[in-house]
Amino acid sequence: MNKTLRRVLALLLVCLTLIGTAAVGFAASLKQVTNLKLAVRSSTQVELKWKAVSKADGYVIESFDSAKTQWIPKKETAENSIKLTKLTPGTTYSFRVKAFLESGKTRTYGEASSALPVMTKPEAVSELQMVSESSGAAKVKLRWPAAKGAASYLVFKKDATTEKKYVLVEETAKTSSTVHFSAAPGTVYFKVQSKTMNGEQALLAKCSPVLKLTLKPQVVNTLKVEKAAPTSVTLTWNPADGASAYEVYQRDERTYLYHILTMVTEPTVTVTDLEPSSTYTFAVKSVANYDGHVQRSAMGPILSVSTGFLSITGFRFSLKSNNKAVLTWDKIGSASGYEVEKSANGKSGWEKIADVKRPEADVSAKEPDGVLKTGTRYFYRVRAYANENGNVTYTSYSKVLEIHPLPETPVITRAGTAAQHGVCLEWTAAAGADGYEVQFYNADKNAWTSLVSSPMRAKVFKTYTNEDGVSTVYYLDKGLTASDIYRYRVRAFVNVGDEQMFTEFSNVYEHKYIYQPEPDTYYSNNTQKTGIGGYLYDPAEKVFFTADDPWQRNFGFNEGYDFASPEFLIQYDTVPVKFTCHEGEKWMIQPWKGQYGMLFYGGEIGIYKQYIQRDVEHYDCVNDEDQLMMEMSIYHRNAFGKWNREIHRPYGSYWWITGFKLGYTRLLSAKLTRSFRTYPDLRIEAKITMLDFDMRNAFVNAVKQTQSDLITIADYGKDDLDLYISFN
Repeated sequence: MNKTLRRVLALLLVCLTLIGTAAVGFAASLKQVTNLKLAVRSSTQVELKWKAVSKADGYVIESFDSAKTQWIPKKETAENSIKLTKLTPGTTYSFRVKAFLESGKTRTYGEASSALPVMTKPEAVSELQMVSESSGAAKVKLRWPAAKGAASYLVFKKDATTEKKYVLVEETAKTSSTVHFSAAPGTVYFKVQSKTMNGEQALLAKCSPVLKLTLKPQVVNTLKVEKAAPTSVTLTWNPADGASAYEVYQRDERTYLYHILTMVTEPTVTVTDLEPSSTYTFAVKSVANYDGHVQRSAMGPILSVSTGFLSITGFRFSLKSNNKAVLTWDKIGSASGYEVEKSANGKSGWEKIADVKRPEADVSAKEPDGVLKTGTRYFYRVRAYANENGNVTYTSYSKVLEIHPLPETPVITRAGTAAQHGVCLEWTAAAGADGYEVQFYNADKNAWTSLVSSPMRAKVFKTYTNEDGVSTVYYLDKGLTASDIYRYRVRAFVNVGDEQMFTEFSNVYEHKYIYQPEPDTYYSNNTQKTGIGGYLYDPAEKVFFTADDPWQRNFGFNEGYDFASPEFLIQYDTVPVKFTCHEGEKWMIQPWKGQYGMLFYGGEIGIYKQYIQRDVEHYDCVNDEDQLMMEMSIYHRNAFGKWNREIHRPYGSYWWITGFKLGYTRLLSAKLTRSFRTYPDLRIEAKITMLDFDMRNAFVNAVKQTQSDLITIADYGKDDLDLYISFN
């Protein structure tokens, strides 16, 4: 390279260096953009302003992209303000501004301003609609489309009470609102404004278009006759939403035009001064008066009503002890006579049995034997008639009278101690009785007291045919608390309208109840209830037994358990005794005796009942109310043929009485059977107290039907509920 060229290149390099140094110094002289602030904002645009920077050629506005975590140029301007559009409603943005210089194609930027967070207003509600008007005007439901960016909505209304100003009725986050009125407001205006919060600052969009509604009270849609008399009718209708009163109209039958009769505030009216045996037509409008602005609904359905001839009043009967019945009623002065009718059910099959001139009739005289038959229900009605020149006019029928002849007075036949705190009382059934009242003599008050009204005594009336073939009723009194003689009496009654008519009291029956407390226990109440694994131990008797409420009580019992027991080394004799009593209740009492595993021998008696119907025959363990009083002794025959009582469980209330002892007893056959004795050296002697005579008879008959010689019942008295059972 020659010397001249080297000089030219050196000179050019010096010039470029001087130019770059000047540019750097000039850029450094640009000040930072300051005083950046929001001038105007709306839902989709904002206007920003800032202090102009001296010598700046322009400004670039940047927006922070949170996804990319960087500032993105958004727009440029030569002015110290700018309008940014197409923004999202209710969204927070962050902006900053930088000044710049331009030299040819070179742009130099100054330092950016501080970031300015800006939140746009929410989108305005575009449309407001009424979804439903609650059958009138007491309630109006509004709905609108969701507005972008809105956190809540302000609902405004204007009507005659707001002096032409809109008032806020609700702020809600939903896109619907229900507005209530005390009465129809006439013309009302609604608008909705969307709202969001920028910190503590509320940002409000423009209000929605105004919705104008004219509201009226609900139309009366049901009109009916409550009562029709010869000279008046009483009308009723449904209360109408938004109505403060009702206008009652009557039709002129000549012109068919309606004229107003009266205005009432309740949904009922009685129209008087009408003509008998005439037809009238009525209708009703609902009215709302809202601060002097009266609104009326359309007219409701029309109703034609016929007035009647003077009707029967005071229809009643008297029933004498010999079951002679006489009907009487109030006299109608214009009546020519009265027709009396009888029915078997009070609804159909009416037949005329008498035509009388006076307002009374002996209906028992119309029966074959001259008296009403016990146990039969009789229904009667009557109507009056007038005969003028051969033209017969009838009143409407009277109300229907139902007469129950008094049944025979019951007779108490027996009583027995049924369970702890309980006595079963039995008497002859009174045919036709609707119920019974049982009383006992309260010695403390020296007075008879009704058990029906005593909440501490269980009232159970059951009817069955006893062992003598007599229809009998029994009652279980569970309110006894001490040893004493209790005196009872009973009477039957029939329902006559809202009243009860009673027979004479029965004979007074005395029963001595001997209180037998529950046996003492070695355990606390909680342990006695559930046991340890379901079982407890009596150290005095050296006997294992089940707790009062063990886990096994949840499973009930069926024959499958018996057939599966040998698989678990449990072998025994058993006879299930199944019986039905108490008007269809299914029970089972089942004893067991034998070898329980390799360590224990003993026996048990379980009380079971079917509380629910199942597809298979399965019995539930009885609940506490159905437990029976029981006592059980188990005897073991030794090698010398002597029977020794090895196990005893005291008399008490049980659903499952058990007793097991360590040891082994002789097995006659390894096959489970119910036809002969597998364990002949074990015998159970038990006392079981039945709840009532129906249950006792059913159980005794069921034992006979088993045709098993394993189980026998000792002789018992007619009045005994205690059964002594041997299971050999």
